[in-house]
Amino acid sequence: MQYNRLKYIFQMLLLCGSLTLFSCGSKNVSTENSGQTDSSQTQYTASGSLGFPADSLLQLRVFKTGSYPFEEVPSEINQSWMGLFKGPAGYYTALTGLYASQTISQDTNSNSGEPSVFNIYTEVSDSSLLLWEPQHYMKAQAVHAIRLGKSQIYPGDTLKFVFENLQYQLFATGMRQGSSDGSNTTQVVHYKLYLKAVLNGRSCISLLVAHTDFDDCMTEILFAGDIDGDRRLDIILNSSRHYNMERPTLYLSKPAANDQVLKPMGCFTSLGC
Repeated sequence: MQYNRLKYIFQMLLLCGSLTLFSCGSKNVSTENSGQTDSSQTQYTASGSLGFPADSLLQLRVFKTGSYPFEEVPSEINQSWMGLFKGPAGYYTALTGLYASQTISQDTNSNSGEPSVFNIYTEVSDSSLLLWEPQHYMKAQAVHAIRLGKSQIYPGDTLKFVFENLQYQLFATGMRQGSSDGSNTTQVVHYKLYLKAVLNGRSCISLLVAHTDFDDCMTEILFAGDIDGDRRLDIILNSSRHYNMERPTLYLSKPAANDQVLKPMGCFTSLGC
């Protein structure tokens, strides 16, 4: 009977168009590319630069495994995803399905025996960094990754490195200033992070992230390597500007324009309490 109940719920969820989820711990999670803003994230167009990349510019649906209340199990549960995984032999991409395990509520205010949380996992047993909609130009394969010397690039910093015999340069502009609250912390304002490379004899540069300011956090490099299989660098960044927000953002080289190094494809945004 419980199985039929779960099956019915999943079928109803598939009919539901909502992609805004509330994860365990009162996190607000969204995979929607609506371009809407909230108080913790100011977004602008690419031409405006600051607040880049805006959700409205992103084309690819991105997802992460996690825990969700019983009423808000994501409709993506029955969808196939391409994912970046880390196994004993290194990183790789693979197609995967999702499945859910239930956690029975111990809350005395809830009905006895009613599942309160579904934990969403991938069918692939290795840990997943990020999931996205399968694309025709991407296939399951081993992924050449590179460990960079820094995970955060501050204004005035430059990080040069070589990947697949191509020279790359990450650099940031902006200003550092003292905190307005009188503490000894340094705030970063008018921040822009760029990636530069010489491709086919042509100097190319891409804006990766831009924010007017940060609230106790900093753009962070989560992964660097060849995700889409063209022997060029791809990157996953946490492009959030707020300490209570996670925003892993996928940047790929294959779909990028000829004068660009990378193209921002999609992000997954989660807000804490």
